[in-house]
Amino acid sequence: MEIKKLKTTGLELTEAIENYVREKIGMLEKFLQHIGLPQSARIEIGKTSEHHKKGKIFFAEVNLELPHRLLRATADSEDLYKAIDLVRKEMEREILKFTGAFKDTRRAAEGVAKQLKNFSPLALSIKDLPKRKKK
Repeated sequence: MEIKKLKTTGLELTEAIENYVREKIGMLEKFLQHIGLPQSARIEIGKTSEHHKKGKIFFAEVNLELPHRLLRATADSEDLYKAIDLVRKEMEREILKFTGAFKDTRRAAEGVAKQLKNFSPLALSIKDLPKRKKK
């Protein structure tokens, strides 16, 4: 996965933070390998503002660009590293939701095609087609 841009707001980007972000967001690539689509990520991390003394001070945001789709996840936390972990988990859920829908439509099409090849083209009519189950 290509990280196009790593932006920080309100804090300095150290090598340790950059390596941590690249490691955690790079883990998401394994969920997209079987699709075979090119992907790139834009990441922003930082402080919500300078005047906060307590509460959710740090945030992380990931925009994952897929062909014809943009997946986005954000997270806030008291700790920068925890915010990065939370945004990775959120993006993982978004990817699984996207790939799950992708798999469901492909499976449905394969199932209909498998059932249709058993019919003679002359014997086919609308009532013979398999009915789709409602979830």
